[in-house]
Amino acid sequence: MKENDQKKDALGPELIDSSIADALSDFSQRVSRRRVIAKIGKWTLTVLGVGTDVEMLPVDRRALAQTSSADIIEDLQDATCTGWKMCGMCGNRCNCCNGPQLGFAACPGCANEGSFWSACCCKPGTLPGLGTKYNVDYYDCCKGSCSEDKVAQCRACTWCANGCPQPVWGCGGDITRYVCTKVIVGSSCGSC
Repeated sequence: MKENDQKKDALGPELIDSSIADALSDFSQRVSRRRVIAKIGKWTLTVLGVGTDVEMLPVDRRALAQTSSADIIEDLQDATCTGWKMCGMCGNRCNCCNGPQLGFAACPGCANEGSFWSACCCKPGTLPGLGTKYNVDYYDCCKGSCSEDKVAQCRACTWCANGCPQPVWGCGGDITRYVCTKVIVGSSCGSC
């Protein structure tokens, strides 16, 4: 009897502990912590009802940093005021004094947003007649706490005059308060 009891004890907790320890050791050699965290995060989001088919963790940002040749050509056209987003532009582009991080779509941090005007601009498609028109808003950025040097830097940017719609600047009619014009692309307004 004592022999059977000893066999039961040998198959007891120690065997289970060593089996689990071996399995976890093998698992940790095959799987990275980052992958485990990603799977747990995805499972948690799914349980909470906000699951996604896209891997959220880890993120490889190198793929997002690549720009196509079409994007580069479009940026060059915008820089010379010939790009499709510039069809109603009247003023100095803000990207020159903002740098590449803020680009066209923001006033410099020291400026305030003034009045705006809109145009329906045609973004050409890959084939003639397959383009889309977009509402583009142009906001005058007005001198807030900008230094004279910053204003001069912004005014040194390329001047675009593609159908200037307003005779008076959107900074309370005071041209000395004008800094630059930001460009915001909105919703579709037809096809071209």
